[in-house]
Amino acid sequence: MSNTVVLTARYLVSMDEKGTVLSPGYVEIEGNKIKSIGHQSEVPATKERIDYGNAGIIPGLLNSHNHMAMSLMRGVADDLPLDDWLENHIWPLEGRFLSPEYIYDGTLLSVVEMLKSGTTFTTDMYFFEDEVARACTQAGIRCMIGEGAMAFPTPSVKDPGSVFDVIRKQAKTYRSEELISVHVAAHSTYATTEEQLVRCDELAQELDLPVQIHCAESKKEVEESIAKHGKTQIAYLNDLGLLDRRIGLVHMVWPQSGDWEHLKRDNVSVVSCLQSNLKLASGMPPIAHYVDEGIRVCLGTDGAASNNNLDIWEEFRLAALIAKGQSLDPIKVPAERALRMVTIDAAKAWGIDSLLGSIEKGKAADITVVDLDHPNTTPCYDIYSTLVYAAGVSNVKDVFVAGRRVLKDGIVTTVDEDEVLAKAANWAEKIKPL
Repeated sequence: MSNTVVLTARYLVSMDEKGTVLSPGYVEIEGNKIKSIGHQSEVPATKERIDYGNAGIIPGLLNSHNHMAMSLMRGVADDLPLDDWLENHIWPLEGRFLSPEYIYDGTLLSVVEMLKSGTTFTTDMYFFEDEVARACTQAGIRCMIGEGAMAFPTPSVKDPGSVFDVIRKQAKTYRSEELISVHVAAHSTYATTEEQLVRCDELAQELDLPVQIHCAESKKEVEESIAKHGKTQIAYLNDLGLLDRRIGLVHMVWPQSGDWEHLKRDNVSVVSCLQSNLKLASGMPPIAHYVDEGIRVCLGTDGAASNNNLDIWEEFRLAALIAKGQSLDPIKVPAERALRMVTIDAAKAWGIDSLLGSIEKGKAADITVVDLDHPNTTPCYDIYSTLVYAAGVSNVKDVFVAGRRVLKDGIVTTVDEDEVLAKAANWAEKIKPL
């Protein structure tokens, strides 16, 4: 591919503040940036042009919560309550099998799955995050890595107190990397000590890093927080200073009456993982109420061990449907709003909206092309409606990250998919006997 290429299609869905849709439209990519967008009648002359015809050009999708290497445990312990699933199955398996090689291979498996779904950015909270960065760089996806801060030794950090040295080193290592960034990943208020949470706050402030933490996922953990601290998890985090940082509160299924004002801050975002919450019977987050209160909501898939896929399309469709069902209002979370949860609103949550989340001049050329020439997307009267309620992974045709075509006609161009699958199958044979 030349340094400059123009993509044209029936629809260009910008996801900018005005909700601009150009039909037919074009986007001009120069290097790793978007040089211009416009109506197809104004398309600039260039040596290379890709005409997608009956398709939608949309921003690359953002997955705001993930544990990528957990894809190797997909289906290993299903239909269980959260605490049983985590304490009696997942944590013991992680203690036995997690290694740098495991993390690298599992991350590549997840990245292939996500690229094929049009996801161009993900956050990751797990272990051996340098291996996550290596896999993501090789495959060509953006990732905000987060080495898990926990109260007990982890597979990658035997001394819980030294995790902050690891995060500090990673922040320095990836400061100038195009595809990799770093966040402070505090596991939760129940599996991370108060001292660690304070240090998470201090490190985030010192290095200007966003924070991510599991919060109010189950009714049980909310009740335990009130019993232990005399306050909700949100109030507890606020007292520790963490709600003064840019923070993603993951799950937030069970907000309490005193939590709402804290959640309305512009630096605070709720990261819902709807399928994971439903599958673990944790409950349904009050999406409709969050929207009514003006609270920013973005979406994540969670890891494939609890979802069991990394299909962000299912998440934003479900967000719209749950909001309508909860409120008994069919107007609640219309299609455009649902799509914003995985584009510009997600970018705002992590403070990267000047770079990602919409197709605008000067932003990174992270673009997903959705083929509308399929039975499930025909006819298309309204592009937002078609994208949210009808389209899905099977419609994703091409994906660009930083101007690089990482998916072409549904095939990942950066890694050998057969090799990735073979390595995953080898891990499954080792894990299966348990």
